[in-house]
Amino acid sequence: MQTFEEQKAFFDEQWPALRAAVAEGGVPAAAAKIRERTDEMERRALFMFARQGLTNELDALGGFDALIALADEGVAELLMQAVGEATEEGKNRRIDGANVISFNLAADLADCWPGDETPRETRHFERGLQAATDCLAWREELAKPAGPRSMAWWAKGMHEISLGRADDAVASLRQALDYGKQTSIDNDASPEIDATGGFMTLINAGYLGIAARLAGDTGEEAQLLERAVAGFGAQLEDEEKKDDAQFGIDQLEAVATRYLQ
Repeated sequence: MQTFEEQKAFFDEQWPALRAAVAEGGVPAAAAKIRERTDEMERRALFMFARQGLTNELDALGGFDALIALADEGVAELLMQAVGEATEEGKNRRIDGANVISFNLAADLADCWPGDETPRETRHFERGLQAATDCLAWREELAKPAGPRSMAWWAKGMHEISLGRADDAVASLRQALDYGKQTSIDNDASPEIDATGGFMTLINAGYLGIAARLAGDTGEEAQLLERAVAGFGAQLEDEEKKDDAQFGIDQLEAVATRYLQ
């Protein structure tokens, strides 16, 4: 069971029993069922993929609190496995698994997705902020490139927006934009905040513009939202870029509508 497809197929076979466990006894019951397995790879696959099962039936299976509980169980499992690894490479792979689970949680809890009207409470944003902060530490430890670091700083900044910590969000999203520009360069795209800009440049510029306005800024950073949306708008004419561009516009408009009006 080495490939993604094999692991997903294994999860699909096991999900009905895990779903029943969640429905009857919550995430702790499902986690206990996963831990009955002696094969570490099987446990990893089930904890990694169980998020998909929960998000497909979020309201019926415990909502965001269930996602948080599942992530906590999965991170604990991966970090426990990391301690038992004999090599630095193996240890880092397990830590990276915890990092992925944590980032997915931070993203799921973020109040930024177009069409997602599921209500979130302050505790969800606080847990999302902690998940993003954990990701930053792990991505530093694992010497991740600019892209993953930009995404973690974005998640931190988005949750700070939701928590009303505008100044903190500005600081985080400046970091996200700096790493986003480097990510664009790494992907042979432009770091400019205009029609030539790479996705990671434009999306983080837009978020920084929102945070700057929330912090009371009326200067250059406050104009970044319009510049990012204009850049994405120009890319709608490009067949290869139009889907990402529309997603960028929709996301920035969703956050601006929630927090700037």
